[in-house]
Amino acid sequence: MRPPASILVVQHDDRLPPGLLGEWAPDRDVALHVVRADRGELAAVDPSRHDAAVVLGADASAADLHVPWVRQELAWLAAAAPRLPLLGIAYGSQALAVALGGRTRRAATPWITWGVGVTGADAPIPAGAWLCWQHELVVPPPGATIRARGLRGTLAYTHGRHLGVQFHPEILPWMVDWWLHPEHGRPGAPGPRAGVLRALTRERAAASATAGRALFDLLLARAGRGPAPRPVTPKEPHV
Repeated sequence: MRPPASILVVQHDDRLPPGLLGEWAPDRDVALHVVRADRGELAAVDPSRHDAAVVLGADASAADLHVPWVRQELAWLAAAAPRLPLLGIAYGSQALAVALGGRTRRAATPWITWGVGVTGADAPIPAGAWLCWQHELVVPPPGATIRARGLRGTLAYTHGRHLGVQFHPEILPWMVDWWLHPEHGRPGAPGPRAGVLRALTRERAAASATAGRALFDLLLARAGRGPAPRPVTPKEPHV
């Protein structure tokens, strides 16, 4: 009997946990192995022991090479990229881009909104509701294909087997409540618009979860451990 697929999950902050990924994994017979890059746990991880890796969000910048764990993570991603498919989420997509030769830059104002448009008939991004919560904009690496755009720039790209998304497919409503907390929330939380964001999160939770599971299925397929995802219908960008 084939053992469960193994996916490494790289976390950086208590407020940005695996979320929906943790609910999806048992349904797909996937074993998740969570490590904390911000605690220096990533350097000792052998990528060959896993089928794929997911790099979660953070409130750090992938351009801040003065932070030891950021430097360490970029080096690990560069070394792991030829060996297994990587999914970068939010900060993770920025770190993946930098590790592959791209870059990131600070947004003039936080980019916090719902909705993503898909570009290209072969776009592997499932149609659905996506939450974007960003302080950094990503410039994909050479050789990448931009798969989704918003008014401020790239929202998703592919590079070989790798996928970077500036939105949060792992989001669950309780996570947004935590991010919006006035004392323990994330930097740049939209205080005056918090009620609207909470309402939209609950309204779109089911659609977001369906799309998120489809995206995780895509990662599993790229690791050779799941069926190929069905084609998706392209949509016009509306972020």
